[in-house]
Amino acid sequence: MAPLISLLRQSTTFTVLAVLTGLIVLSETQPPTSVPPSQPPPPPPPSPPPVNLPNVFLLAGQSNMVGHGDAQKTVGIGPGIPFASKVLELTPEMQAVKLVPCARDMCHLHQWQRREDLYDDLIARAKAADQNGSQLAALLWRQGGADGFRIEDTENYRLKLVQFFEDLRNDLHPSLLIIMEIVRDSQLAVDMLNLMKIDHRGPPYMPDRTHVTPDGQVLVRELMAEVYLPRILTPRPPLSKAR
Repeated sequence: MAPLISLLRQSTTFTVLAVLTGLIVLSETQPPTSVPPSQPPPPPPPSPPPVNLPNVFLLAGQSNMVGHGDAQKTVGIGPGIPFASKVLELTPEMQAVKLVPCARDMCHLHQWQRREDLYDDLIARAKAADQNGSQLAALLWRQGGADGFRIEDTENYRLKLVQFFEDLRNDLHPSLLIIMEIVRDSQLAVDMLNLMKIDHRGPPYMPDRTHVTPDGQVLVRELMAEVYLPRILTPRPPLSKAR
């Protein structure tokens, strides 16, 4: 299982707090206040009241979700932590963001179909994260280059992607929000409710024209956060216990 990393927010800086198993948690603390010794410290600003917002994000996909040419490559999260940082920055009422990393480099979409290992692992991690008041917020899906190497993959990609999303909703939540980065035309043809598409097929890409540069990861982070934020105050029911 991928590492669970807990991060604290101090102003706009995020630091690693602990490493557990399979989940990444970002939460907020107040920065220390520096004052002259002769003056009493000012009272801390009031913390925003806790709000039970959906805060669990599933990170799934291929190499672009894992991250290439990226300082976070070894963590296997790609734009995940920058995305969570942006969400926390813009929504002070959210106390924590939980990232569930499930992406796999050089995998194919057929490996994400039901009863395959990657799919079963994603479902297990999602349900493990649905504890202690946490709520599923969205799936962030980013593809890489593995499915672009053969014509038959291109022709079958749309049907397999729709099936994957439908199975996820059947096993987790029927109205699961899905945020998908567009890197191929067959993704544009996918039309489903509660599916948000980010069309990021311009620069900056690496020389292979498939994998996004570190600057591109930041851009994708901002785009994903921007499309999610309008939904952020919409509470969602807990995950389905089916399957």
